[in-house]
Amino acid sequence: QTLADNSDISQLKSSGPGGLLGFVLTPLNDPDLGGGGQLHVYDPVAAKLITVSGLDGKPLDPLDWAFVPGTTSIVAQTTDNSFYLIDPLDGEQTQPLGGHTRMYGFVPGSTTLIVDDNGDYRAIELATGNTSTVPALDLPEATAIQQLMPLGGDRGYAGWVATDDGAASVVVINDGNVRLIYAEDPDPAGGIQSVCLSPNGQYLAVAKLPRDAATNPDSSGFANRTEFVDTATGRTDHDGAGSQVNWCN
Repeated sequence: QTLADNSDISQLKSSGPGGLLGFVLTPLNDPDLGGGGQLHVYDPVAAKLITVSGLDGKPLDPLDWAFVPGTTSIVAQTTDNSFYLIDPLDGEQTQPLGGHTRMYGFVPGSTTLIVDDNGDYRAIELATGNTSTVPALDLPEATAIQQLMPLGGDRGYAGWVATDDGAASVVVINDGNVRLIYAEDPDPAGGIQSVCLSPNGQYLAVAKLPRDAATNPDSSGFANRTEFVDTATGRTDHDGAGSQVNWCN
């Protein structure tokens, strides 16, 4: 299905059972014209393309966005770090969710969104509008969180963390305790390229890229690999070639 000519599609995501696809559509015009991207939702059954609008009624150009699990609603972050809850199908009024610096995703099996407020992590329960503070994350000094992933229930969070010396690892943070479940290879075999959580929170897909590829990114001899790590035990149950795991999209 051709949706637009001479355009780029990015941030492609699925609503799952809702049957919708969403993406940012950016016309490939002369950059001097200042054209930006616009968030769209596509219903493949009705063959209907919907432009998602913000509070001002203008098409939304999001910094980040996601479908609310189990619904056709959308949470979008704009370039000024404002967050909005939007249902592009029913025409209900857009709801502001305040300003936050980053969106980390939803607690599995819920509509609770985890956001970052300049280092303070908050949980927004979209069903009620209530916001609570995520307990402080007790991490060693000189450690920065690259990504925070809620595991659901009372299991805490998985964090992709990096230190000043460039080393990276994945830890589970729960009740103030930090438990290492995956450490980056110290040799050229591979550094962490990306990390994502399975929908049920059981596994982490850790995509790796050989360190040598950083100096020779065009070489076909450097293959990506993905390891699947059990978040409860830290055991690597499987690994395979490539890095495009479908539940990471």
